[in-house]
Amino acid sequence: MVTDYFVCYGASTEDLRKNVLIAIEKGWQPLGGVSVAVNIMWTRGEMRNIAEETTELYCQAVVKQA
Repeated sequence: MVTDYFVCYGASTEDLRKNVLIAIEKGWQPLGGVSVAVNIMWTRGEMRNIAEETTELYCQAVVKQA
């Protein structure tokens, strides 16, 4: 039975890996797959929109079980 839940995250897959490993050392277990949120800041160009800045956030649910 799951007794606690939170989401680890990182700005890169390596950051996420480090954060999940820290959580595992504290008794948490990954649950499900990794999710990625992408934020794109668009600039309107003369002929088309241009992606000015892109940021990603990698997320992994972790749980504690009884």
